[in-house]
Amino acid sequence: KTLLIILSVIIALGLLSGLAALSCSLSCNGSEALALIVGIGGTFLIIFFLALIIKHISNQSLKKKEKTKNLEK
Repeated sequence: KTLLIILSVIIALGLLSGLAALSCSLSCNGSEALALIVGIGGTFLIIFFLALIIKHISNQSLKKKEKTKNLEK
């Protein structure tokens, strides 16, 4: 569980650095407004999906614990 969360964060950081490179490239080519939109929108989406993934990983472990408690009864 912990390793999956750490791996998810590492992947998100890699995506953020790729997004920064893309925004920088757009900005250097004269599309400052598009670079700003891509940077803000992409950062929001990466953080949003990272939160969903972490929530999903955490809920899976809680469901497994509940199943084992129900089986013990």
